Amino acid sequence: MKRLLLILLVPLLGVALLALGLSAHFPGAALSRFVATRVNLAVPQLGVVLTPAELGWGGLTIERVELLLNGAARPTALVSLRDLRLAVPWRPWRGLPVSATLGDKGRIDALVPWRGAVSFALRDIRFEEIPALRGALRVPIRGSLRVDGALERPPAGAIGNELPKGRLSGYAEGIEIGPYAQGGVQLPAARIERVDLKLTSDRALEVEQFAFRGDVQGTVSGSIVPRLDRPEQSALRLNVQASFRPDWLQRLGALRLLFDAMLVNGSLNGTVTGTAGRPNFALVPRSR
Repeated sequence: MKRLLLILLVPLLGVALLALGLSAHFPGAALSRFVATRVNLAVPQLGVVLTPAELGWGGLTIERVELLLNGAARPTALVSLRDLRLAVPWRPWRGLPVSATLGDKGRIDALVPWRGAVSFALRDIRFEEIPALRGALRVPIRGSLRVDGALERPPAGAIGNELPKGRLSGYAEGIEIGPYAQGGVQLPAARIERVDLKLTSDRALEVEQFAFRGDVQGTVSGSIVPRLDRPEQSALRLNVQASFRPDWLQRLGALRLLFDAMLVNGSLNGTVTGTAGRPNFALVPRSR
């Protein structure tokens, strides 16, 4: 019996020592530099900063990942991830499991198959912990997001400025936007209980469903043609229908008269065109 145990333990001990040796001498810094270089070559407008990768029993871990948008003046922070992990696949025929943490409690899980679309799930993502969103809106925003989706692999020779084919659906809740104050204009914070969304992408981002309810309630439909290298030049073709709770309208103060002039039977109907950097909103005439 002792001899049998010894026969079993010796190979296991050898594997353990080999793993420890590989971990101790693993070229984590060189691997992180290689990944960052490859990302920048594939998508020049996207920068990535990674801490040295570490090899452990559970797989490959990168403690911190910073995604940046390379602009003309200086890079803009998009998102910061912690504990990016490429786990050991227990079902290797399905693909490579990838996970990461965003903010305090946000969770990102993805499955990268050897062929086909990459599936992903985002859980408990807080809007206030996404630098790109704060910079784009330029107003305070709070709330949480939960979505599932999939992205097709871009074909060989695809232009980095194009969106990959994909889909995304889910919801956001507990949202608060504002208050907004700029150029003498002041708007009170708006609370949105829930937003249900469904998006598809294929060169353009199609808004199939975007329904919200709260202080402001309504729908948005249409499409966005993105410019990943210059997001502010992304083209907008959106239709908006919205109504407002009376108590929120009362908090507008002097702006209440302006809002009342735009509302038809208590609702606002319009289009948003132009670009993300210079959007144009126009009311859609409706009979009273």
